[in-house]
Order: sequence, then structure tokens, then C-alpha cells
Amino acid sequence: MHAQAPEALAAQHARQRFIELRLYAHAFVARLFFYVPVLLHHMEVSLAAAHVPHPRALSLSLIALVSMGNLVAEYPSGLFADWLGRKRSLVFAGVLQALSILLFFLPSSVYSLCAAQLFIGVSTAFRTGADTAFLHGHLESIGQEHRYGRALARLRFFNVLAIAAASATGGLLYAWRPDSVFWLSALACVLGSAVLLGLREQPAAARGRGYFAVFRDSFAEARHNRPAQALMLLGGVANTYFVFSYWVTQTYLIDSGASLSSMGLTVGSISLLQALTMPLSAWTSESKRRISRLLAGVGIGLPLAFLVAALAWSFGHKGAGTLALVCVGACHVLFRNAVNLRLQALVPAEVRASIVSLESLLGSIWYMLFFPLAGVLLAWGGINRGFLALAAIVAVSVWPLLIVSLRHRAEPQAVPR
Repeated sequence: MHAQAPEALAAQHARQRFIELRLYAHAFVARLFFYVPVLLHHMEVSLAAAHVPHPRALSLSLIALVSMGNLVAEYPSGLFADWLGRKRSLVFAGVLQALSILLFFLPSSVYSLCAAQLFIGVSTAFRTGADTAFLHGHLESIGQEHRYGRALARLRFFNVLAIAAASATGGLLYAWRPDSVFWLSALACVLGSAVLLGLREQPAAARGRGYFAVFRDSFAEARHNRPAQALMLLGGVANTYFVFSYWVTQTYLIDSGASLSSMGLTVGSISLLQALTMPLSAWTSESKRRISRLLAGVGIGLPLAFLVAALAWSFGHKGAGTLALVCVGACHVLFRNAVNLRLQALVPAEVRASIVSLESLLGSIWYMLFFPLAGVLLAWGGINRGFLALAAIVAVSVWPLLIVSLRHRAEPQAVPR
């Protein structure tokens, strides 16, 4: 008996490690979105070819339809993950996203582009919060929840590494054959779901309970947990601006006369830099003070990057403006991890996925309002005046929320080691 105990323990640790490795593999494969670095360009060209007026403003508005899909499905999908399982939610998300991407093969029209973006938003909603809740629940079940900060950094590393790799090659693939970026992206979504098949998920307290019972507990937590409220608002609003900076970099490069291949490489560099920041994310997760400073620094720098982009364009230094947008985009995952770490620690396990989804839902509401507004400002005022107006909007909306979050001690507590 004593001779077998170490072997059994080693086998158990190997199984636990295998679960983590499969989650990391899913994080990479399921996010090989080859179409992302050229999507705005593809929609603008498609709309212009269809003789649709104001294709630029409309293409930015169509990007916002992802948030409409999120808005419809975000909170219900988080409840679904807490109710029937995070693995089921992730598998469904991959299959639905693959089908949504294939809608781009329909004859180019406003309706087909709307349908594709809307259902991509729904599929994204089923992924939001489920992957991190799955990872946290797994570590918690084996008594290693103190490793969550570093494990989350690894998960996000594979997320952004996939997006970086796909973005770097997406421009080249699109220049070679436009439909290839959509076929390969859909295939990656299906393969990402296949990675999770057969994976045993640790049982959660909510499993087996009614859907509306989970809703009641989640809604009560969101109503009464003041620090979580502050973080959800800050995370939702600021995340919209980070996502916008990623997409608007394409517009900035197009108007600068950049080629498709260089555009893909530049957009891909944003995700590559995000991957390189993950050691910093793991380091900051160990200290409440570090997270507080990170949130403050990134929150202050976000509108300043838009201001630099406007001034650089006005004075003919477009490379400096591109660099400012790339740098702020590189901080996106750092910011998301900081908010997620605290939310995971502040709310009970049985409603974690739904609370993270609620944060994303709040962001989706602002996303739907902000993206069309930004499209109008850029179409009306051009790059320079449009970015000046956007910098003011970002500062006015982010800085007060940042102050409130820090005042309510919304920064994460030190992670035990």
C-alpha cells in the first residue's frame, strides 16, 4: 500500500496537469482568428462594392453588432455556464462561432454582414467567463487556488499568442485569397471545441440547481457586492475602449497608406506585446498595491494614447500615432486580468461565470453606443479631430470610474502563496 501511494499521487498530479494543458491548448486554438486584422477593411470594401453610402462609418457600426449579440446572450450565457457546466458553454461557443464566421461567404450585403457579426457576438458571450471560471474551479478543487494569478496569465498568454499569430499571417492570407482567412478561422473554432471533448469538469455547487435559482443568486450578489459593482463598471467601460483601439488601428493604418501585409503584422504585434506582458501580469497579481498602480496607470494612459494619435496625425508623425495605439492595445490583457483576479476573489464560486459575464454585458451596452458614435466622429472630423474628441470622451468616462473603484478598495487583495 505504501509503495503504491506515491505512484497514485503522481498519477493524480499528472491528470490534474493534463486538464490545465488542455485548457491552455483550447485558449490557443479557439482564438486563431485569421480574419480579425482585415475584417474592418473587408467590410468597408464589401459595402463600397455594394454601393452602400458612408462605408467607413457603417463598418464601424457593424463592428458594434458583436456587442449586440453579447448584450442579448452575455448574462444568460454566464448563467448557463454556472448551471450546466463551463465545458459545455465553451464547446457550444466554438461551434456557433465557426458557423457565424462562415456567414461571411454569403453574398456581401449589409444583412449578411450584420448576421455574421451578431452571431459572433452571441458565441463570444458563451465563452466569456466560462474559461476563467473553469480554470479557477479546477485549481480550487485541488487546493491550489493560490496559483490562479499565474495560471490566468498563462491562459491569457495563449489567447493573445494565438491572435498575434493569426493576425501576423491574416493579412498575407487575405492578400493571397480573401476567403482563406474565414475558412481557417472557422476550422480553428471547431478544433478548439474538440480539444475539450472528454474533459471532466469539477462539479460546482450550482450544478443540478434550477436556472432561475442561479439567476437569483447571481443578481443578488451583483446588487449587494459594492466592490464588485465598481469593478464591473470600470472593466466594462474601459474594455470597450481597448477593443476600439484595436479595431481603429486598422483605420489609422489604412488612411496612412499601409499595405495589407504590413497592416496584419502591425495589428498582430499588438497581440504579441500582450503575450509578452503576461509575466508582468503574474507578478502584479501577488500584490494589492501593484494591482492598484497598474489599474491607475493604464486607466490614465488610455485617453492619453488617443490624444497622442490625434496630435501625431496633425503634425505628420503617423508612425508615432500608430505606436501609441499599439502600446495602449498591448495593455488590454493586463487590465482585464487585474479586474478578473479581483472579481474571482470577491464572488462565490457558484456565480463566478455569470458575474464576469455581467461585467462584459455592461461593456456591451456601452460598446453599442460608443462604436457608432466613434464612427461618426472619425467620418466627420477625420483622424485628427475625431481622435481629439474620442480622447475627451474616454477621459471623462474612465477617470471618474477609476477613482470610484480605487476609493471602494476595488483593487485585488494579495494572492496567497
